Amino acid sequence: MPRRTIYVSESDQELFERAAQEPGGLSPTVAIALNEYMARAVLRNEGMEVIDLTIDDDGVSHKVRFTGRKLLRLEEKVDNGVRVRFAYLTKQNRYAIHEKIIADPADWEGQGERLWRDPLTWTHSFWIRSDRTLEIYDTLDQLREKEPDLAERIAAAEKIRPLEELDI
Repeated sequence: MPRRTIYVSESDQELFERAAQEPGGLSPTVAIALNEYMARAVLRNEGMEVIDLTIDDDGVSHKVRFTGRKLLRLEEKVDNGVRVRFAYLTKQNRYAIHEKIIADPADWEGQGERLWRDPLTWTHSFWIRSDRTLEIYDTLDQLREKEPDLAERIAAAEKIRPLEELDI
């Protein structure tokens, strides 16, 4: 069996000692960690990252997490604020659309410091005007049936390379 010698900094010594106490010892622990690290590195090279979002179900907030690549952010003025939508391509090649409506700062023009002194502006409900939602679409065609304009914007965004390494 091949052997490798790794040097551990003093600050990481306790971590390695704890890992050595795991069933199977240090070798499988290091191998698992390296596999996970390399899998994340491959995704990073594809422009993927861990995405953490807050969504609401009937006013109850919770966090969701997935691996994906942000394709675009769109803002659109609506009656009660600004609708902000983020489109992501997931590592499963699905499309995740995160949407929320936020207060429109343009509505406050000229209010200046008075606005920030008002305790109502310090609350979450002042800024977020709707539930934050997440919709998942298996294909772009499925999204196109519901929102053709958004699907076209996403199709255009997908043509842009996710990561461009600059030699500058």
